[in-house]
Amino acid sequence: LKACAVSGNSSKESMNLEVRVIRPYKLSLPPERENVYVKTGLPGVIPVTITMNREKKGEIRAYLEGFKEFEVQGNNQQWHAGGEKQHTFTFKLACPQKKDMTEKGRVIVEGKFEGGVNYKASMDVRATSGVVVYQEEIKAMETNTSKGADLLKCICLENEHLIARFTTKTAVLHSLVVRKTGMELLSPDSYPMGLGLYSWKNNWSVKENNNRGTIELQSYSASGEPVQMKAVLDEGGNYLDLIYDATGAGAIDKEIYLMSRIGKDGVYTGNVMYMSQKGDLKEYVSGWTREVKAEELDGNWFALADKNSNNILVTFFDIPALKSVYLSLRSAKGSFNYEIFKLKKEVPAGVMRFRIIGDNAGTEAIDKWKAAWEKTLR
Repeated sequence: LKACAVSGNSSKESMNLEVRVIRPYKLSLPPERENVYVKTGLPGVIPVTITMNREKKGEIRAYLEGFKEFEVQGNNQQWHAGGEKQHTFTFKLACPQKKDMTEKGRVIVEGKFEGGVNYKASMDVRATSGVVVYQEEIKAMETNTSKGADLLKCICLENEHLIARFTTKTAVLHSLVVRKTGMELLSPDSYPMGLGLYSWKNNWSVKENNNRGTIELQSYSASGEPVQMKAVLDEGGNYLDLIYDATGAGAIDKEIYLMSRIGKDGVYTGNVMYMSQKGDLKEYVSGWTREVKAEELDGNWFALADKNSNNILVTFFDIPALKSVYLSLRSAKGSFNYEIFKLKKEVPAGVMRFRIIGDNAGTEAIDKWKAAWEKTLR
């Protein structure tokens, strides 16, 4: 913006002027409350904090809309802003009976201030009860060669503990969120991190099924044989079971990538990796890289943890054609943490199984999780 002074046939322009529109307030939700879980008899709480950008006086109204199945308690709240910096509106959502359901609604906050200033802001909120499967769009890059983020179709699984999102076209587990802390364990931004078959050329499609807490995607190998991926999220479980069924497709000349960064506000300095060596738990810090041959593995798991937040991601695996695993811990240096499962080119891939655990816990729980996983292999 420039100012212009005109006198007769001459004019002069000012230097560039920057004009900023300052919103009266902004809204925020704790990360663990952006997706609220509701139990029968125990309402889910949505605390919406309004932070004033200036000491304005006025009347502010907050309410929820869009929820039809869930019962909103304490809707349509009022607050007189008298110069305070912050205020929190607390809403509750109740589930009248035990039921698998999910709804997306909005928190809307309207303000009327001195001087005739009116302002309206909103935030999306999802409420879930039971174990649910649903589809939505997220803004992310489809592949690492994409020019930018776009809206991608996802199929999602939720239970009391985890929120999992798969990109339907690529069958990548792009997002895994620990509900208790709101921490993203895989891809905290739009980059296509997560777990999936790397550089898989054929698109995936969603298969219809009626199994609770289950999604199925299907694609085809280079030879035209069907390859299926099934994901199961049990009620009350802190784990996601993934099964890649390539029976009949022969050997698969691809790698299975798990890429992750765990942290807040772009800080990943607390990321460490754990693995078993000669029966002992070994911890590795930033900068560590190693490739382990299948026959040298001491156990069928790896763990990535963030010491700053006490969140942990544990990967159990059962891969008949496994050749080696490449491990790299580079998130603190601006890169990513990798677990790359390399397959033997001469051995049929068969059925490959993963159990992905996400929790707010320490390494002392790994033995218990390992015992439960091994029971499924018997």
